[in-house]
Amino acid sequence: MAIPGLGAAKSALSKASSAAGDAMNKALNFGNEASEAATVVMAAKAKLASMGGIKDKHTGSATKRQGDPDIAYAFDIQIGGVSYGMFTEVSGLSWKAEIQPMPEGGNNAFVRGLIRPGKFELLTLKRGWFAATGEFIDLLRGILDPNGPISRKNVTITVLSRNYEEIGRYDLSNAAVIEYEGPALNSMSGQVGFEQIRMVYDSFTYTPKG
Repeated sequence: MAIPGLGAAKSALSKASSAAGDAMNKALNFGNEASEAATVVMAAKAKLASMGGIKDKHTGSATKRQGDPDIAYAFDIQIGGVSYGMFTEVSGLSWKAEIQPMPEGGNNAFVRGLIRPGKFELLTLKRGWFAATGEFIDLLRGILDPNGPISRKNVTITVLSRNYEEIGRYDLSNAAVIEYEGPALNSMSGQVGFEQIRMVYDSFTYTPKG
């Protein structure tokens, strides 16, 4: 005696089994492709390491640019040889040349730019406010004291890796405080206080580590 619907159930089961088999094959193929891609990437990294870095497109020599770009949130600052610990923010490591337009008679296509002496931007140092120390105020006294010369100090900004190891440093010469900004005091905010100084300096150099 035939069972009603048995044929339809077998057909549906067969189709489901076939679909499951196709899905399994696709998953296996995807896994194989992913494995092959990973192998290619590892081989490329090994080749790059053996070459000593990425080849410069202009000179053909190897550079030291390997892996991901370095982080910009770990650094230490020394002012006058004294470590001021970790800062929240540093900005102003910038140089810009002045450009003087030089029109040429009969040349209507462009105006030639004469490069004039450049200037270094002001250095801004910002950190959490430590009311018990007043270290920034001490630096400011070196400018406000009418009985002494203006205090200028060398500044070293040490850039650290993800493992907090030195990877490079900026050295700024003859820096002096020209601006101080204390914390914004607000009894309703509940926020951490910050203070910052701005310094003028002659120039900076950068020395990579390694």
